[in-house]
Amino acid sequence: MSEGGDFGGPTERGKMGGPGGGGYEDEVDLEDCMELEHVIGYTGHFLDTMHNHPQQPNVFIAPMGSDLVVGDITDPHKQVFLRGHDEELSAACFSPTGALAASGQLGSTASKDNDAPVIVWDFVNKRELYQLLGHIDGVLRLAFSPDERYLAATGQDCKVHIWDMTTGEMVTGKKCPAPVTLLTWGAVVGSGRRPSYTLMTAFSSQVMNDTLAYDMRSMQYTLTTEACQMPPTGLTREYHVSRITSDGDFFLAGTAGGDFVVFGMTSRVFRASVPVSNNGVLSMCVSPQTGDVYVGCGDGMIKKMAGRDDSWELLAEVKVVGKVVSLSLNCDGTELLAGTSTGTMHRVMSDDLSVREIAASHVSCVNAVAFGVENDVFGTVSRDGTVRVWELSEYTLVAQNTEPCEGLCIAIGDNLLVTGWEDGYMRGYDAASGHRVWEVPNAHRGAMTAVACNEKCYVSGGDGGAVRIWKADATRALLAQFMEHKQAVTSVLIDNQMPWLVHSCGMDRATFTYDLKTERRTVTHQNREGGFMSMAQRVDSEQELVTVGSDGLIHFWDCDVREPVYICADPNQLAVHGIAISPSGRFLATCGKDAMVKLYDLANQMMLVSVKNGHSGPVQGIAWSPDERQLVSVGAECCICVYNFYGLDAPQYDG
Repeated sequence: MSEGGDFGGPTERGKMGGPGGGGYEDEVDLEDCMELEHVIGYTGHFLDTMHNHPQQPNVFIAPMGSDLVVGDITDPHKQVFLRGHDEELSAACFSPTGALAASGQLGSTASKDNDAPVIVWDFVNKRELYQLLGHIDGVLRLAFSPDERYLAATGQDCKVHIWDMTTGEMVTGKKCPAPVTLLTWGAVVGSGRRPSYTLMTAFSSQVMNDTLAYDMRSMQYTLTTEACQMPPTGLTREYHVSRITSDGDFFLAGTAGGDFVVFGMTSRVFRASVPVSNNGVLSMCVSPQTGDVYVGCGDGMIKKMAGRDDSWELLAEVKVVGKVVSLSLNCDGTELLAGTSTGTMHRVMSDDLSVREIAASHVSCVNAVAFGVENDVFGTVSRDGTVRVWELSEYTLVAQNTEPCEGLCIAIGDNLLVTGWEDGYMRGYDAASGHRVWEVPNAHRGAMTAVACNEKCYVSGGDGGAVRIWKADATRALLAQFMEHKQAVTSVLIDNQMPWLVHSCGMDRATFTYDLKTERRTVTHQNREGGFMSMAQRVDSEQELVTVGSDGLIHFWDCDVREPVYICADPNQLAVHGIAISPSGRFLATCGKDAMVKLYDLANQMMLVSVKNGHSGPVQGIAWSPDERQLVSVGAECCICVYNFYGLDAPQYDG
């Protein structure tokens, strides 16, 4: 290996080629070489956030981290991403005609006051219309008035705010003794410029009827509140979700106790408590065509109810996996869209409640991603204890399995997923079925944090610093081990050209190369500051190791040179968590704490050619498809992003 590789020798810390550093922009046009194609996932952490469009039968919105995803039930390739939030979405809704949509978030860590803005979207043009401030800590519920003139929001700060949608100005608001967990508009009373509005809310165990009316003395709208009358014996409930019956006569409030409570809209008096579930009523929708009420429960049941006042009957029921946290009926009333706490989406026929799963996702931080030899199949492991196999033609889940601990790392061999887990086990799964084929108990004394494999061996790294090599046969015998690292191993590699060499890097700022023939360490590289988070190896003639670290630096290492032959800094100077070099060897992709995926052109002296921000939180890992046509990244917010890549035919710089 030459001393300087393609970069011409050691380079000053922080310097890099690319825009402003070598004049390459006029010679290489890679501006549009990568695009976000699809986001896999649905964040089922909050209630009532997935909604069908009121007028377009196949269109829906669902939160994915801080993005509001506009999807098409019939075509997974059709997605639009509405971006403007900087924290996870906690509330979302459509206006009655679907002309507007609204989304609210958790309190922003970038805000001094922990602001939780509400964004109103012009849904026709898919653009931000208003950003509304007033809540802190997090938005709980959002609802448009029936005439779309007003938007109401409640928050964890115990406040209710109402904004005028013609101007974006706040109309009125109030502070409650506790967070308001129900928010449903009733009828609009009167005509002309200043009608009155009814708004049903609840906090703690109290259900309230609010009236928004124009006060001639103050020349503005004011909000007055009247408590609904409870039964003489009292009724202590925690309320989750509410709807008004199709005839407008009754208000239904789903509770944590597993029933829904019926109130008369005119009398504001308790009428009945209807038992539904043993684990809470979390979601509801009402059919305007038939008047039937659909209820989603904490035990996974979806139930179809019919009745009015204090008389109700069960018409049908079906069970899905996870808590049913969102239910929404499409505009023609033929089917429901159901979202669960396990990150799955279901199409449910409204007549008989027959169910078909249409999408699945992880529900906790996705820690790692890997491709095998197939271009359209990849695997992931997550903090939620699941290992999953996905295919890219329809973005569907092929296989999965679950363990009682966190999955930390993954590699794919011949139809086999090789994974490392928090309990120190190394486990192998069939890629077609998800069935666990084998496991190595206590492969590491602590957690197993890194893995690589080929047809002859598995290489594992642990948080105790050990690197171990296992025979890739039925015995899975331990062939060798090295105890060079002083802290957790973050990445292991089998050399591209000499498979008897194994490379590792760790949080102790060191990279090592081991010779399996002699069972000795042969090369050491040490960083001055910042632990290494991940590592890749160039596939061109230089075969250099490339590391990324917690200090935001990218180092290139030649085995013949002690010091790095090239160093460049991430533009945002934040920790870089993952790195992947494209199969052709020309492009290098990184991901990290700044929630971005960055693409560099190695053939043009590490020129930064693309930056994408599909994630809303730290990006944990990234992988190329074998044909170099797609990139997949995984994030701490449960999100899996798929990017199309068009840079294979780009010209190379000759300078």
